[in-house]
Amino acid sequence: MSETVKNLIISIRPRQWLKNGFIFAPLLFAQKIFHPPSIFKTAATFTLFCLMSAAVYLVNDTLDIQKDKLHPVKKNRPIASGKLNIKPALFCAFAAASISLFSSCLLTPWLAFILLTYFISNIAYSKIFKDLVIIDAMCFALFFILRIAAGAAVIKVELSHWITICTGLLALFIAFGKRHHELKLLEKEAANHRPALEKYSPKFIEQMITVTAASLAVFYTLYTVDSRTLTITGGRNLLVTVPFAYYGIFRYYYNLFQLNKGGDPTEIILNDKKLQITAVLWIIAVLGVLYF
Repeated sequence: MSETVKNLIISIRPRQWLKNGFIFAPLLFAQKIFHPPSIFKTAATFTLFCLMSAAVYLVNDTLDIQKDKLHPVKKNRPIASGKLNIKPALFCAFAAASISLFSSCLLTPWLAFILLTYFISNIAYSKIFKDLVIIDAMCFALFFILRIAAGAAVIKVELSHWITICTGLLALFIAFGKRHHELKLLEKEAANHRPALEKYSPKFIEQMITVTAASLAVFYTLYTVDSRTLTITGGRNLLVTVPFAYYGIFRYYYNLFQLNKGGDPTEIILNDKKLQITAVLWIIAVLGVLYF
């Protein structure tokens, strides 16, 4: 494997594609997980979103090259460190985005629209919104909502407002956790890497994390006992899944404040076995209620 290919693979960050797993949420909650056409369409959407994510990472690393050089961790990224030339990076980004957009049209034009929105909003975030306090976290939430919107659009089901709210709150919780970690890690240099960090304070971030975590727990509980949810599930109560959801939230909270993690949510999930077990148990509980 050539050094260029190796550095391209590092730059497109395959481990981060775990976030695209939210695309499967509508498939799960719409009770179509055993419907082959829906499974195929959702899996294809996941693949196309991963291609678009790869393009976004390459473009963002190119746009943020100067700021990344000031970051103790991001300075080692291939583009920031000079190991990967900008030209092949942008060529691969263009190819990945083009394949993703043209292929999505074969599934549904709505998916192409969502993917294009995801790409454009990410570039806008990198150039403008990441430097605006609070709005930067809200943009992060938007990216997750676009993922579940894509999952719903491709299998032609209505996107539940409960799932949308819970997804947005979860993303805000994670986003503020990232900002908290950056403030701790960069300290006085935080504003040089991301101007918005100068407007945050550890106390304010901690309050935002607490508010979003509490709101997420409340809204998820309300979703499980909502009359429409009970009708869809045939009276079977999703309330039994609440303990797993609560423990997952508290466990992530523990990672943020006791273990001083949070810079990369994917790394937390991939390295915390208790969190992984909780996620699996939650999925099993949801499957049990909805399908068995």
